Amino acid sequence: MINSIKIEKSFIEGLNSENTKKAYNSDLSQFFTFIKKTHEDIRRDDILKFRKHLQEIGGRNGDPSAPYSIARKLSALKTYFQYLAEQNIIDTNPFINISPPSRSIKKEREIFTIEEIERMIAETSSSQAGPLHAALIAVNFYAVIRLSEFLSAKLEDFTSSDNLYFLNVKTKGNKFQKKEIPSPAVERIVDYINWMRSTKRSMNPKEYLFRPTRNNHQGSSNIDKPLNPSTVNRLLKKYAKQAGIFKSISSHSGRASSITNYLSLTEKEFGNADIYGAKTLAGHSKISTTELYDKKRRDDSVKGKLTSLLEQTKKMP
Repeated sequence: MINSIKIEKSFIEGLNSENTKKAYNSDLSQFFTFIKKTHEDIRRDDILKFRKHLQEIGGRNGDPSAPYSIARKLSALKTYFQYLAEQNIIDTNPFINISPPSRSIKKEREIFTIEEIERMIAETSSSQAGPLHAALIAVNFYAVIRLSEFLSAKLEDFTSSDNLYFLNVKTKGNKFQKKEIPSPAVERIVDYINWMRSTKRSMNPKEYLFRPTRNNHQGSSNIDKPLNPSTVNRLLKKYAKQAGIFKSISSHSGRASSITNYLSLTEKEFGNADIYGAKTLAGHSKISTTELYDKKRRDDSVKGKLTSLLEQTKKMP
């Protein structure tokens, strides 16, 4: 390992959001740690070697990285070396004619039905912090909002207008959007807020909406802070297991499920799935991204039909 990973501060400081700065810094650090060179000595072959590493064992626990992650990391490298070349910090840009893999998802997200979501929420009743856990599950699976977005929201961001409820969140690209919260999630958020009041917790509008109920190291001290995303993922796995649901689950399952369930519900109600409505809710820049959810939904709807039809023929006289 090189003793000091040198990443040009001017490049990082010129990025738009704190999340982007953190992601680029992490991706670049991973690259330089693997290559064991400073940016002046990097060659095209080094980038190709890093790409191969990511594709084979560069993910978690020695697994291959997801194509989307590889594409993101290579995009960070491309942008960085282009910047260095433009600033004459390096003589030659080593990122030449290197194509990233398709940004396809390595593993399809498991979709959770409304019945399964409600079963998980029902399991929270046995927990002392049940109202908090129920609200987290409901928002994650009913609202088309990313985990990072609703965990960073404040109490003042939860608003209502014309009998509809919204959450003002900071989305990708450091933009603010007003996201509608469906009624099953609103019900659980209101229950959670009332429960927080009953426990005499601070309800200052500037406080985070979702906060821990205890600190593992300090008990009831220092708990007016945002929840850790890993805590939410742990809770989701816990309640899915308790509900007898043995699907792969994470916070990402919620967004995929809410989009897919919206498409199914609109098709049932109106005869056609509302692709454009789903695109707006999800904040997708391209309709083709939303169509991937519809294709997966339709593919899944065929599963079991042939078996069912054949079973019916057995019963025919």
